[in-house]
Amino acid sequence: MESSVGYDYGVKPRLMIIGDMEFPRLLRDGFIALGYGYVPQFGNLSNAPLLIMMFKDENLAEECFSRFNSWCYESKDGDAIAISFIEFETRDYGVCVYPDLQQIINRSIPKIYASDIEPIVVATGFFKKFSNISGSHTHFKSVVEALNFVLAPGTLNYGPILDLGIIKKRVNFYKENEISEQTMESLLLQSCKSNDLEKPFQTPLEAKKDLIEIHKLRETQLSRFFPVSLEYLRFNSKFLQMKNQLNEKGYYDWQIYQATCNIILKYRVPELFDKDTNLSYKQQKDKIQIEVLKYLCYNFEDISLSYPSLEFLLISEMCEQIKADSFELICYLDHTNLLKQNLSPEETQSELIRLCLSNK
Repeated sequence: MESSVGYDYGVKPRLMIIGDMEFPRLLRDGFIALGYGYVPQFGNLSNAPLLIMMFKDENLAEECFSRFNSWCYESKDGDAIAISFIEFETRDYGVCVYPDLQQIINRSIPKIYASDIEPIVVATGFFKKFSNISGSHTHFKSVVEALNFVLAPGTLNYGPILDLGIIKKRVNFYKENEISEQTMESLLLQSCKSNDLEKPFQTPLEAKKDLIEIHKLRETQLSRFFPVSLEYLRFNSKFLQMKNQLNEKGYYDWQIYQATCNIILKYRVPELFDKDTNLSYKQQKDKIQIEVLKYLCYNFEDISLSYPSLEFLLISEMCEQIKADSFELICYLDHTNLLKQNLSPEETQSELIRLCLSNK
């Protein structure tokens, strides 16, 4: 692994996922009203409540709901499209339409490594306000608490377009003062009030782990991904000699084992670390880290795999890899350190100690 790319197994790589940013335009251009009713038969539902999103014309309705149906098809769940209603003290109400954020994550990240990544979802939604809560809306609210319902587009001339209908199990109803912060509903409501309709929503970052959690996760992941390598290193005299030299320089055992595992991985699968000159440093680093994680999750280490000759492994190479790995940890806990990419190995180690991260 080149010194410019580090990987600390005590923290999860972050993956940014961009949702469908185009569908709100279709709703702004064409969505004009809501309709309520029942549909005698839809799939396995009989006499199901029906929520119709009325459009100016059939083309806009079909284009918008084709997107919604594609989300639901990929997720195998009609609740991939989220619907929420907000009721105001003025007796007005509004509808929020947006992609379910967890479903975006589920569609984007394979289960095999979903728990090893911290996803950051950037998505957008749509909010439209209507005057006066109608009796039809109140009735719909009362029945969908216990029943699945059908969401479908429609037009004033054509009526509901049931071929594009979606079976939904969930819909949310809120009073204006009940909306939690850090939710899509809160963002959409504030965006409507400020007339900033293009503002995207970003999921909040996970709470940062404490030092004990970081060290525990690193130990778990190294044992999971490099069980044979760790055993090999523990009984390799050349490595143990080098480890003692690095200990004397102030490096800790966890840093040395982690860096050596990363160097072994580059020796085995150098193509994981191929650089793309079209990407920025951060984009390139993030991409490589995700590719490394994917490889490790899909390829179990066994005794048939080869190792680099430790006799030719230089102390300076180890120090550079430790620096790169440590820099990732430093930036995780203090993002301002992104401005300090050119620290020497010794300066990086001092920064670790300053942040009290060098615990064994």
